Amino acid sequence: MTVCIAATCKHKGETAIVLCCDWQGTKGDFIKSDSVDKFRAISTGSALIAGDETSADDLLNECDQCITQFVGKTDSSTADIDAQAYKDSLTAAVGKRKQALVKEHVMLTRALDIQEFWDHGRAYLGDIEHAKTLQEIRDLGLGCSVIIASIDAAGGDTIIRILSSGRVIFESPFVTIGTGGLIAEAFLSQYDWDGDIGLDECLYRVFLAKIAAEKSPHVGPATSFEVLIGRKRFDLTDKAFDELKKKVQPSKSKHLSFKGEFLEEIKDDEDNLNASPSGTIQQ
Repeated sequence: MTVCIAATCKHKGETAIVLCCDWQGTKGDFIKSDSVDKFRAISTGSALIAGDETSADDLLNECDQCITQFVGKTDSSTADIDAQAYKDSLTAAVGKRKQALVKEHVMLTRALDIQEFWDHGRAYLGDIEHAKTLQEIRDLGLGCSVIIASIDAAGGDTIIRILSSGRVIFESPFVTIGTGGLIAEAFLSQYDWDGDIGLDECLYRVFLAKIAAEKSPHVGPATSFEVLIGRKRFDLTDKAFDELKKKVQPSKSKHLSFKGEFLEEIKDDEDNLNASPSGTIQQ
């Protein structure tokens, strides 16, 4: 129950990453809440979480060392190599987390140690129950998805999305996760992202996308921003946030009103039957 967005831009000649999310989530199994903090700081990087909070925190704990090592790199000449090594290390960390989830699932649902299951599961459970357990393991997800954003040693943006399936993906120039993510992504896709847009324009686009995502009943109205510039985090001032909200308010202009008659009757004569339908353009 959320929307989280990350998008890249420029500010005063430096790469910047805008991060945005709502505060809606679920406390326990049923209680809807607008007080769920979805930002996580890891060294000089930042993460946004969607899905189960505990699952996301467990995943990020597994990834913490990978992130910390990457954002601590200082040699700009090896930035591309470091980025690939970073992705590989995150993939390994996600794999380790999934192994822990499989172990937990088998213990809780079959009361078997994972090694016992691999060695003797068929004998203990029988063919049907063993096959069912294997399918459950294949279908087991992380229970969350996350965005991890940071600035690399060369001053470039590095945005990683980890899907609930466990897949680790580089993303640019923007990415979304959460139940409102598809709406926000569709909205952001309408813009031209070629070239480097300024921070103010990026904030405007991201905020509009977040507001559009509120059409989903699972996205709350409260909004938080964070901006990464260099290897520092920034928040918007209250004044800047108020100005941004004013910019994205729905237009208060009058509804379209034609002067005079603006409709003409369609007559079923031979010329009209051979013509294009009214309001269309022939190529």
